[in-house]
Amino acid sequence: MTRAQARTYVAWIGALPTEAQWLRACQGDDRRTYPWGDQPPDEARANVDGAVGRTAPVGSYPAGASPCGALDMAGNVWEWVDDGNVLVRGGAFGNDANYLACTTRYAAAGSVVHDNVGFRIVSSTP
Repeated sequence: MTRAQARTYVAWIGALPTEAQWLRACQGDDRRTYPWGDQPPDEARANVDGAVGRTAPVGSYPAGASPCGALDMAGNVWEWVDDGNVLVRGGAFGNDANYLACTTRYAAAGSVVHDNVGFRIVSSTP
């Protein structure tokens, strides 16, 4: 899904997160390395290192939840953020653990379409 497609889809309910919103949801106020803390990624916390070979259903890794309870912020799919820069965050199922740190960011072409790029919705609705 391209960034434009993601923006169009989420417009009816919210928006793509800004990079700052995504980072805060991932690492919380304690600035942890990974959503779950500082322990290295493993197959109990994230879809990483090609262990599954494809995306996993949302919520398959509850041990990898962030401080605010957000799931799948590391591994599974890269996620578009919307800050003017064309960036994805979070790493994907085929990446090794080095890409899953909350601070990792990757510049991507806005028109990229891959099975390892997705999005998250930010909404003011509870």
